[in-house]
Amino acid sequence: MERLVVARRVPQPHQRHDRHPQPVRVYNNSNVEGLAARAANDFRDAGWNVTMVKGYPYGIIYVPTVYFRPGTAEEEEAKQLGAEFNLRVEPRFEGIKDATPGIIVILTKDYNPKSK
Repeated sequence: MERLVVARRVPQPHQRHDRHPQPVRVYNNSNVEGLAARAANDFRDAGWNVTMVKGYPYGIIYVPTVYFRPGTAEEEEAKQLGAEFNLRVEPRFEGIKDATPGIIVILTKDYNPKSK
């Protein structure tokens, strides 16, 4: 008896960032364990190019915020990300203004995207 094998291409999870090519780094500035990882998965599922997930212990951020370098391609994408996930959007502050290019998201315990 001959066996028929059907090959099927299965889309890889978290690989759809052609809509949003800017790298996104996600930081947790709360005591909520796994918050940055959860948000990173939310962002990836929506097509964002998340490249880093870690804690942010360098100060207190009071509101979940998306940061960008003004006048760069990051600015428009940061505004889109903020609108999509109900996050404040601001230019980078002094402590992160010289960080590697890309969008920076610093989360607080109040992260609760409207799209989820």
